[in-house]
Amino acid sequence: MDGQYSEYGLDAITWKDHSDRRTVYDRDAYRAWSSVSLVGKNIKRWINVFILSVVSFFPIYGLMGILPDFITRESLLVPCTLILSSLSNVAFTGILFAGVILVYYLTKWKGVLHQLVPYGRMSLTNYLSQSLIGAFLFYNWGLGLYRYTGITVCFLMGLSIFFLQYFFCRWWLRSHRQGPLEWLWEKATWMKIG
Repeated sequence: MDGQYSEYGLDAITWKDHSDRRTVYDRDAYRAWSSVSLVGKNIKRWINVFILSVVSFFPIYGLMGILPDFITRESLLVPCTLILSSLSNVAFTGILFAGVILVYYLTKWKGVLHQLVPYGRMSLTNYLSQSLIGAFLFYNWGLGLYRYTGITVCFLMGLSIFFLQYFFCRWWLRSHRQGPLEWLWEKATWMKIG
């Protein structure tokens, strides 16, 4: 059966395991092995990203605080602070990304995080609508609530907006494949010109 073709494609695949020279002819067994292997490699990679991000974030962030004590010239301090701020932001983003991915793969929170899939499938729609709603609520051209609300109220408003968007995403994706702005983005990407 090895190497024969059927009307549907390959009947079997040949794969050599270099550790003990076994040959696998079963396509499902190969897929199961490769997915477990990829997840294991993925987890190791994200653990390394997490460690590297933590190890680089704290010294960079700490250096930003003491930098004005060592550099007195404004023309040198501003670019150095900007560079360190950008590097600390990249490192903190690595902490967040790797942390969420590791929590997903290594803890029992996988089911909880998996519930956020609809929100992620409509990320462009959510990002833009959240920006517009927040700007309307807090800027002067809208309601200008920044003058009247404190940190706690702003946090609760943000959570409310998130949950409204989350339930909207679940409702929308029951009858559509993707969000409205994702659909527009896809159409604009594959638009034929001329």
